[in-house]
Amino acid sequence: MKDGQKSIYWIAGMSQQEVAHSPFAEKLVAEGYEVMYLTDVLDEYVMQQLTEFEDFKFVNIAKEDVDMSPEAEGEDKAAAAKAKKEAAKALKETFKPLTGWWKEQLGSKVAGVKLSTRLSSTPCVVVASKWGQSANMERILKASAFGDQSKAAMMRGQRTLELNPDHPLIVGLKDKVVSDKDDAAAKDTAALLYETALLESGFESDDPKGFTQRMYELIKGKLGVTAELPGSSKQEEPAAAAAAEEDAAEDAAADDTDKQEL
Repeated sequence: MKDGQKSIYWIAGMSQQEVAHSPFAEKLVAEGYEVMYLTDVLDEYVMQQLTEFEDFKFVNIAKEDVDMSPEAEGEDKAAAAKAKKEAAKALKETFKPLTGWWKEQLGSKVAGVKLSTRLSSTPCVVVASKWGQSANMERILKASAFGDQSKAAMMRGQRTLELNPDHPLIVGLKDKVVSDKDDAAAKDTAALLYETALLESGFESDDPKGFTQRMYELIKGKLGVTAELPGSSKQEEPAAAAAAEEDAAEDAAADDTDKQEL
């Protein structure tokens, strides 16, 4: 293992390619840390029963509370650690408008939104809580003939959206939210980023239809298409308004009929 590595990092998935390209491992691998790739169905069951090996703790990097911020170095480690803590606090305050706003947008879909230290090139990821089920375990239980679907649904709320504060997309979204928290483009971008993070993190999309519709709208803009797409909310608005007017007219006619009968 790399000098200074204090934990045995691991991640479980369906294939070697999946875990090797996981956003959870990108920073660890880039910085030279060793990560165990587990691809057998029983691996995660076994790892849940193991806590440490020769004073090295096992850490599932697909779950929350994985701190990848650099350790304080130098002679005065206490002062360096204090400076590091203050810098993290200042960064948290800078992004507080975005994390609070994004949690409001997602509601009960996530337990919280916070900054991450585990990411390098990925804008955001969705992680399981420390005692919750990882995306891999959710897939295993769902495929099981004896899987408890009600329990799986209950665990869905135990997820956290982690943001990469150095990524241009996250910085840009923060600036847009600060300037106008009701901006429609900001809300669409946040929804698309979250749904993309879900898929890249191994989870299933909460709203496949909404996700695909947002992707179509994005492609439409790239191609310069001006016509409204079939099934889009903008196209449905006139039809909904016409239906509402028709219902109102029918109600008014019914009221007139009742008055005449009286």
